[in-house]
Amino acid sequence: MTFEEFKYQAVNNERFEADINYINRSRADQGWVSQKHSHPFTELFYVTAGRGLFEINDEIVTVVKNELILISPFVRHTERAMAQQSFEYIVLGISNLKSSVDQINSYQKFYDYDLVFQNYLRRLIEELSVKRSAYQIASKCLISLLLIDLERLTDISPMPQVEQAQNGYAYLLKQDIDTNFNHPLSIDQLAKRQNISSYYACRLFKKAYQRTIYSYILERRLSESIALMKSSDFTISEIARQVGFASESSFALAFKKVHGIAPMQYKKGLLK
Repeated sequence: MTFEEFKYQAVNNERFEADINYINRSRADQGWVSQKHSHPFTELFYVTAGRGLFEINDEIVTVVKNELILISPFVRHTERAMAQQSFEYIVLGISNLKSSVDQINSYQKFYDYDLVFQNYLRRLIEELSVKRSAYQIASKCLISLLLIDLERLTDISPMPQVEQAQNGYAYLLKQDIDTNFNHPLSIDQLAKRQNISSYYACRLFKKAYQRTIYSYILERRLSESIALMKSSDFTISEIARQVGFASESSFALAFKKVHGIAPMQYKKGLLK
């Protein structure tokens, strides 16, 4: 006789208690139109058949059967079919999920998640459509198993929903600055566009990017000014105006404080 005992130790499993906002099964055909949109939670797409495209911010991403694509909160995206083709997918809206990829990267793509994910998703759809006794508990357990496998195979891990939303706001603030740094910007303006307070905007941005909003605006403006010095014949005054400074003197002061040299001297050094 042989005997082998496997001991179980109870643990707190809150890390894997993600919430399912929805699970849909869809088919995208040629001519099907969808507008770019975003969500305050993560979307997980699993391609079950065919070949299609995702537009994620300004990037086009091709997907094929058995590929998994995770789209971060607050990232604008849409899916569409390729010419003469269609593709089918299952999409889950999941709160309390993050990945180690910087928010600015917007998405992660994974390959060859076939049998395991098909089983999880098939069972999830069955539980949510048939609604047998305790189906909510069964569905949550299935999502937990799916997340555990994801964490083992990738760098995805659960996170508190509040933190997820905070990271989303920080990402949107950064995106706004990247787009509009060459215009007059104030913290009040940036915060108002996200419907949050100036104090909250400053706190979230500093936590996410380890710098203040004003220092990042300055960083973007000075970085662009150097690019213009290298690639154009603009005067220092024109460069100052194009990158968002109110005057040439304020530009020169900021540039020298960061780089230890006046912008005119820096530009002359490039010409040698």
